[in-house]
Amino acid sequence: MAWAGDQLWFVNTAFSCLGTRFEGNSIDPRWRPSFVKDLGPGDKCHLNSLALRDGRVRYVTALGETDTVGGWRENKRDGGLLMDVENQEIIIRRLSMPDSPRWYRDKL
Repeated sequence: MAWAGDQLWFVNTAFSCLGTRFEGNSIDPRWRPSFVKDLGPGDKCHLNSLALRDGRVRYVTALGETDTVGGWRENKRDGGLLMDVENQEIIIRRLSMPDSPRWYRDKL
């Protein structure tokens, strides 16, 4: 999770999305990868981390580019990816279990 402006953003791995806090203990889904067609339970791509750039949520990592429950497990050795949230672009594929991207000193 990370603060972006006045919102606390969460990675919701179980629903393959990013979200912000909603009333009570729930989450408001705000973004999902374009290859995940429907919002619902079932870890489809193992979305696992986010990074900010210029105070906005900008990058995420996932362990697979799949839209089936548990589909990421089939190729977890090198099915991981880094994605740009703003334009839904996959920046790099074939990563081995990527996690915790960071924007630091103008570099990702």
